[in-house]
Amino acid sequence: MPERPMRQQMEEFILSLQDEMVKAFESLDANAPAFKRDSWVRPQGGLGKSCVFSVPFDHEATSPSRTILEKAGVNTSIVHDILPPAAIKQMRADHSSMPLPDSPEGLPFFAAGISLVIHPRNPYAPTVHANYRYFEITERIPKDVPKDADHKPKILSWWFGGGSRSHTVVSLRFISTLHSKMPVISTGQSCTPRSRNCVMNTFISRIEESREGLEGYFLTI
Repeated sequence: MPERPMRQQMEEFILSLQDEMVKAFESLDANAPAFKRDSWVRPQGGLGKSCVFSVPFDHEATSPSRTILEKAGVNTSIVHDILPPAAIKQMRADHSSMPLPDSPEGLPFFAAGISLVIHPRNPYAPTVHANYRYFEITERIPKDVPKDADHKPKILSWWFGGGSRSHTVVSLRFISTLHSKMPVISTGQSCTPRSRNCVMNTFISRIEESREGLEGYFLTI
């Protein structure tokens, strides 16, 4: 049995993951309102689903002070369109495998991703901002190929991308303890101050004393 295209696997994965995450959040707080689910279709090609949680007002049945989450969103998008030559040239800076466009028409692309914005009510509970995506560029489909034909264009370039950030307000003592026990991502060994700095510089952009919180991390793939 031939392996399914990555775009199909990614589409199924993010939709399943979105549903799993939203159900998990809803199960944590039976007294809170359910996430509001909306689906959309992009006329140029694509679709998506948004799942949003927002606390009710005081006069409504559920008091906002009793909900675990204050606001949250778990969204997916699956789109395909034509990437213009100017965008291709700009993206080649990070993805050298992308071919230079030989036509002003550009090249077809496909993108599928999931994004998270989770804000608990407790200021000491970490918030989450994250997005992960799969992106691919394919060759153009010849104009003489019927639109309903089962034609699979050659993939010219593809990659996974995204990042996550944890915005946290915690004590300096907690931060010191966390850093002393943080594993080295590249080796899985315990951190020392010297090796930890190397890991921070390589994998994590460290944010201190900013509006994102006393200590936050942004990990980019």
